[in-house]
Amino acid sequence: PDAMVSAAIFWQELIAEMINGNGNCLDGQPFFGSHKANPAVVNSADFSNNLAGATELDEDGVIAGFDALQRIPAGNGQLANTSLTSPYILVPTQKLYRKALKLQQDGALLAKVFGANTAAAAESSSLQGEFEVILMPQLYNPAVSATGKRWYVGNRQGSKRRPFLVRNTARPRFEMDLSKKGSNNMVQVYMWAEGDVSFALPQTIVRATPA
Repeated sequence: PDAMVSAAIFWQELIAEMINGNGNCLDGQPFFGSHKANPAVVNSADFSNNLAGATELDEDGVIAGFDALQRIPAGNGQLANTSLTSPYILVPTQKLYRKALKLQQDGALLAKVFGANTAAAAESSSLQGEFEVILMPQLYNPAVSATGKRWYVGNRQGSKRRPFLVRNTARPRFEMDLSKKGSNNMVQVYMWAEGDVSFALPQTIVRATPA
C-alpha cells in the first residue's frame, strides 16, 4: 500500500529537503561551505566540504572529491578521514547513478572481457570496487537549482560519525479508519511518524557541482 511506501521513505524525504536547503550547521555556517575544524579553538584550521569550481562525475572528479574529503582536518588537529573505510557516492538521478556505477565497475567488466590484455586494461577506471553508489531520487527538486546534477562523496567510518542525524522518536505507525467501510466499501489508512532530522558532522561529506 502507498502508506507503507511513504513510511519507508519518510526520513529520506526530510534528509533530501535538508541537504538541498543547505541550512546552517552547529557552528552557524551553511553545512556545505567553509568551517573551522574546531570552532572552540582560536586559529583552528579552516576547511570546506564544498568543492570549488565545476567538478564532473568522472574519474578525475571522483578522485578530487575523495582527496578533498581525506584532507579535511578533525577537531584535534589530525585528519578526520584518514581511513576511508566505507566510502560512498550519493547521487540524485538515474543518469548519475549509472555513470557512477560505470566508473566503479569498468575495471571488472574489462578484465572479464579482455583478460590479461594490458592495453585494454589501460582503458578501464582505476576506481573498480572503491566505493558504494547510492541513489536518492528525493534529492532532485526542479525548483532548486543544480539539484539534478550535484553529487556527494562521503565516508562512513564508525557508527557515530555521520553527516546527518535522524531522531526517530516514534517509529511510523498506521491507523485505520473504518467509518466509511459500510457505505462506500472503503478503508482509509493513515501513517504517523514523529521525529526530526538535522546536520551533524560536515567533515564526513563533500559536495560537488558540475558545470
